[in-house]
Amino acid sequence: MNFLGVMVGKLVHESVLKCGLDQDVFVGTSLIYMYGKCEPKLKSVEITEQRES
Repeated sequence: MNFLGVMVGKLVHESVLKCGLDQDVFVGTSLIYMYGKCEPKLKSVEITEQRES
């Protein structure tokens, strides 16, 4: 994934949080998948932990 893709992904994540969709299973899984592909696994783990609490 290129830099532009990462930036767009972060904007999507920000929008998800603002809209309150972060607890939606489909959306959360998609975010985990995206971060797992383009950033260190720690971000994916962080999102997973937030969803569990």
